[in-house]
Amino acid sequence: DYSHLADPQVWIHGAVQIFFSLGIGYGCIISFGSFGKKSANFVRDASGVALTNCGTSILAGCVVFPVLGFLAAELHETDPCIAGDSLESLKSIGLSGTGLAFVAFPIAISQMPGSFFFAILFFFMMLILGIDSQFAYIEAVATVLCDAGVGDRLPRWALSGLICLVSYLIGILFVTNAGVYFLELFDNYISIYVMFAVGALECIGLMWTRRGQTWEHFQSLCLENTGLHLGWIWKASWGYICPTLCVLLVVVSITPPFAKADVMDARSSKPFPEGAGCVAQCFEEQPEKRSQEAVSQWEEEVKESKYYKELVQLPATKKISPSPKDWKCEKSGDTQNLWLNLSDGYIGGGRRHWDGSGGSNGALEHFEEEKAKANFFPLVVKLGTITPDGADVYSYAPDEDNLVKDPLLAQHLEHWGIDVMKMEKTDKTLAEMQVDLNLNYDWSRICESGDKPLVRVRGPGLVGLKNLGQSCYMNSSVQLLLGLPEVKQRYMDADFKIRKSAPSDLQNDLIGQVAKLADGLNGSRYAPPLKEGEDEEDPKHVIAPQMFRTLIGRGHHEFSSSRQQDAAEFVQYFLEQLTRAERSALGSRLSGDRPSTSMFSFSVEERLQESTGSRRVKYSRVQQNMLGIPVKLEDADNLEEVLAFKASKEKDESDAKKLKTEGVEEPKPLIQLSKCLARLAAPEEGIQFRGTSASKTTRLASMPRYLLVQLQRYYVDEKWCPAKLDCKVPMPETLNLEHLRGRGLQTG
Repeated sequence: DYSHLADPQVWIHGAVQIFFSLGIGYGCIISFGSFGKKSANFVRDASGVALTNCGTSILAGCVVFPVLGFLAAELHETDPCIAGDSLESLKSIGLSGTGLAFVAFPIAISQMPGSFFFAILFFFMMLILGIDSQFAYIEAVATVLCDAGVGDRLPRWALSGLICLVSYLIGILFVTNAGVYFLELFDNYISIYVMFAVGALECIGLMWTRRGQTWEHFQSLCLENTGLHLGWIWKASWGYICPTLCVLLVVVSITPPFAKADVMDARSSKPFPEGAGCVAQCFEEQPEKRSQEAVSQWEEEVKESKYYKELVQLPATKKISPSPKDWKCEKSGDTQNLWLNLSDGYIGGGRRHWDGSGGSNGALEHFEEEKAKANFFPLVVKLGTITPDGADVYSYAPDEDNLVKDPLLAQHLEHWGIDVMKMEKTDKTLAEMQVDLNLNYDWSRICESGDKPLVRVRGPGLVGLKNLGQSCYMNSSVQLLLGLPEVKQRYMDADFKIRKSAPSDLQNDLIGQVAKLADGLNGSRYAPPLKEGEDEEDPKHVIAPQMFRTLIGRGHHEFSSSRQQDAAEFVQYFLEQLTRAERSALGSRLSGDRPSTSMFSFSVEERLQESTGSRRVKYSRVQQNMLGIPVKLEDADNLEEVLAFKASKEKDESDAKKLKTEGVEEPKPLIQLSKCLARLAAPEEGIQFRGTSASKTTRLASMPRYLLVQLQRYYVDEKWCPAKLDCKVPMPETLNLEHLRGRGLQTG
């Protein structure tokens, strides 16, 4: 696409590459040249270095871009949102800059035969490149210091060692938590603007200082030592062309609309968290760091309470002891999970859960009792979570009823004699309790709830998977895929034939692990006939796919963790890994000649047509294995009811004591699947196509054996934050997609 040549940023980046790779403006070339013979042909040497450098860049481009193209095509099969014919989307997932060397190339190398050997060579090459770059930069600084007389008292090796030590101490900055930000800061503001300016100043210093005498002296030295006469071509190049181009590059680099001086968006971005990136964090981690990382996966946005500014606080007739030993619920006497009412100083137990666990409910009941007396004391703080950084604050107000922020918390606690600067954390926060619940709770307990007793069933195909801690996304996906007739026929392994033919250890063989799982789910081993009084929790009847989970998540940052994940993303990742494993197994270990993914693969026909002018048309096809269907609130059947309730709720928030919506269940939007499909089929306007605006129409060029559908319910709210639409989308038993059939290029 040669249209990119009209983009000034392309030329700026090209100039940066030349400056950086040749060392222009860094002093490296001048330092090395100073060690050469005076009679050497420096024109030949300089030209040879420049041509070798440019040739290396071209060779590197021939390697880099095929690798990026391969990754784009591979990732597109996993995530259709990543364009398979464009490199722009790779930047959004970190495959640019430093990610090119440390993410993109390792991924590509892992796909090559003999990947272990090439990985060693690649990273050894990276080490050598780093070391030889340091040779150049250290030598440039050392040469300047020696020529200036600074290093006369030190031997050359000691001076170089001192420079390395100072550079090392400065470099520690780049391995802190904020290291990548400082790296971008140095890269943007030193490699771009400064180097262009230095290049211009070098030319100006040679040609125009001392009224041109510097240039005349340089000419005479060249003629005397090399016999070369520097004529008007060199004078025009160094005196006019080079400094003009360098100054032009500086101006274009910081001038809209070509670019901007604030390259990193420092003015519009949020400030970096206080203390993050501190050098001390490189050597000492807080004891609760891992716990905080787990909690951060579950924490939701906590908003400021609307009641903290005008919070009523009764006269402090008592002081709250800072010692946890003195705290107890004033209603039940409990000493755990205690909450302090910020208005009257009442200490009560936390909420009682539906199953009877939790607290004594003292704090909530006290709020309701006071509310009946026309006293509105909504804010409570959890004792034991108070630290100088804050605490858990909860609002019992009906229009909030959630964790909130109290910017005046320290002032409100001081009223009751609590100095937050002296408090230490002694109890778990609600977020930490939520993490413990999801990791340790026996979710099988909820199966016994309901008005009617459950009928026990057991048999092949009715075997469940044990939750290994946030693994429900994996369990549901695997049970769906391994329950299909074609998959069962391929992977059922009652005679252990597939597992015995594993080329390596079974624990590292995905084909063998899938066969073991398919045989367990669909066979009779874990589903013997029911017996009266039999223990349902007997490990003999439970499948805990720990080995499969470890193998499928190996090397993946998210699926190797114990955090909750997106089921659709896991299905696509699992199918991708399964396809790779089946390439060498089909026809030998496995029956059939087509990968299992082919049952879900289909082609999407994309039609682009110019909105104006000659109205040219372009057809393209994209392979997918999951159809994303947009779900919008505007398509809800009960839209008026939903909007009316929302408006009434917002209106009632001004008077929290008399809410019309209190106790009324909020209606969920009811969206028919047919409307979602109609939105999918509708033309999308405003698409940029060949320099003009166009409309895009999506159709299905082929239909798979099984169509995987994902309801895309995420949207960006009015605060530009991602949110999920809580709605109902009834699924019909039969579905006619004939109106989505692609017709291809039509005559006329």
